[in-house]
Amino acid sequence: MSAVLPIRNSARLGTYAIRSILRCPRLIALRAPAATLRRLDENEKVRWQANVALWQVRRSHTGALTKADIAKMTPSYDAMKSNVAAIVEPSEKERWQANCDLWQSALNAPASASAAEKQKMQTALGTMQANVAKITEAPEQTRWQANRDLWKATVGKM
Repeated sequence: MSAVLPIRNSARLGTYAIRSILRCPRLIALRAPAATLRRLDENEKVRWQANVALWQVRRSHTGALTKADIAKMTPSYDAMKSNVAAIVEPSEKERWQANCDLWQSALNAPASASAAEKQKMQTALGTMQANVAKITEAPEQTRWQANRDLWKATVGKM
């Protein structure tokens, strides 16, 4: 399906992963005409738009997030988190809950995470990785693999 690139530099990995997320067919469709938008699940659209907005802010900085960055990210995080409750499918809910847990930890510890916070992030990342491995739909798998790769790079730097 999608090629896995052997990128060792976490900054390059993050750049590749965000581009992959932004190029995903469903996300491109989010900028498409209204007729295309009506075919997508509104809740999923809100979640992916919020997730991409969070990554755009996070990847635009190489260092720690500032209070202004966190303030900019909070509405997107809140929209994504509140939307997860509407997910019916268990594996989809598990992926999004792990993603929300990772964002919550990243926003709570913008500079460097404590050992307990790092462990919490590793656990959530492990849950996401196991869940993503089970996805069979190619576009969905590509989106989530890119998101997972961003988290691997981010958690690895904390």
